Amino acid sequence: MKVAYISNLPFADADFPLVREMQRQGIDVYFFIYVSIYSHRATLIDIPEVYKKQGIFPATVYEEFKAYEGYMDMSKVFVINSLHQSDFHPANIRTMLSLVRKIKKLGADFVNITWPPRRNKMLLYLLRKKLVFTLHDPFPHSAKNNREFEFCRKLAFRWIPKIILLNDAQTEKFCEVYKFPRNRLFHARLGKYDCINYLSEHLGSAEELPEQLRGQKYILFFGLIAPYKGVEYLLQAFKKMQQDYPDVKLLIAGSGKLYFDESLYKGNANVILMNRYIPLAQLAGLLKNALFTVCPYKDATQSGVVQTAFSMGTPIVASDVGNFAAAIEDGKSGVIVPPCDADALARAMAELVGHPERLEMFRKYIAGEWLEKNSWEEVAKQYLNCYEARV
Repeated sequence: MKVAYISNLPFADADFPLVREMQRQGIDVYFFIYVSIYSHRATLIDIPEVYKKQGIFPATVYEEFKAYEGYMDMSKVFVINSLHQSDFHPANIRTMLSLVRKIKKLGADFVNITWPPRRNKMLLYLLRKKLVFTLHDPFPHSAKNNREFEFCRKLAFRWIPKIILLNDAQTEKFCEVYKFPRNRLFHARLGKYDCINYLSEHLGSAEELPEQLRGQKYILFFGLIAPYKGVEYLLQAFKKMQQDYPDVKLLIAGSGKLYFDESLYKGNANVILMNRYIPLAQLAGLLKNALFTVCPYKDATQSGVVQTAFSMGTPIVASDVGNFAAAIEDGKSGVIVPPCDADALARAMAELVGHPERLEMFRKYIAGEWLEKNSWEEVAKQYLNCYEARV
């Protein structure tokens, strides 16, 4: 079986371990990753400057990909390199046509994509009968909810023969809302994002902990800062929790606009902001040393934050939105709280800070049962079942 797997840099932390496991199971996978002047920095791959040629190239034209040569077979990993911002630029259209021709020449049995085709990427519909769509979010979260994106999603649901849904908690609602036939819907899950372990072992921490955190107890929020993430509720909850635990600090680490009122953190020496891109190797150190991490989201379907944190054995406190309650087992690997409820969040955080034995119990569960249930071997088999199924 030959598979062309096409994805974007933001999904690389989920794609790399999946492609590696497919390789291990003998599937002939050709992995193509979009890199462009407007999308070249992500958790797993941080490219400071885009390669100066337009087209499709071995991924190792970028030094950043070479770091994974000991992790997976990079000989069949390619970048789709774009130097032009407009999707309708003739060079971008030619590159997409080149990709279609390359996949046809490879004789791929299946073409697995991870994003609904839009604009010039709609040329992938020339391969329509072979397409499989891995759907991370059954419903768009507020940051991605716009008419064009939803139109492209609905078109993909209609035209692509098979959908792999990574969120079984919302299956019934998805089929009902989009009137999607169950025989074309398949399920897989996300496994351990073990690239973070690989990098931390081979490269070490990119930077030491910030001086304010050395030898300190701290709670961690990490990832893109955006309004749907609910950081304002975390800040409110932390202020309440501080009354009982004044020695604990809160680290908010990630790029994005600080949309919340600065009065929530200004003047509080225990709130530390790292408002910038966090390299993966450094993130490993931040997670390893944190008491736990928090996902105070107002809306979401699921998040790679869960797999990343659990890969480092770090428990999570999260809002009960989307698939969080299924991904984080309440009382086993973390704590689930109502969304937009600073009081409930403060109580959950204080409970864990005050009972380190519970945190240790969570860590043992994550290192044992959670890892066992989330092996990429089973995930790759789920993909294979989809590919081989008749619809």
